[in-house]
Amino acid sequence: ALAMLVEMSHLKLSADTGTLNAVITACESRQFWEGALTLLMGMPARSLDGYNSAISACAKSSEWRRAVSLISDVQAGSSDVSPSLVTFGSILAFLPGEHWRAALALL
Repeated sequence: ALAMLVEMSHLKLSADTGTLNAVITACESRQFWEGALTLLMGMPARSLDGYNSAISACAKSSEWRRAVSLISDVQAGSSDVSPSLVTFGSILAFLPGEHWRAALALL
């Protein structure tokens, strides 16, 4: 998926939100949180799907602090999206049990 973005760049084609979301989701499935965050932060208009996949990529990779930070960004209105049940579920499923206070603070 990342190779496709590079090829698009060489062809002077720009990726739309749907394409970027698909690549972020591919990064999530590979637990490539760095790629997911880089793509999300580079999006001109961030989407909830992009946030959810990046949050999940971080959480699955035990980068839960980064995942919590992304949720905080969404909650603070840093983008034009609002968190959903999927947003919270993306991190709660992977948050270590001893961090229950952080999980509770998210809600």
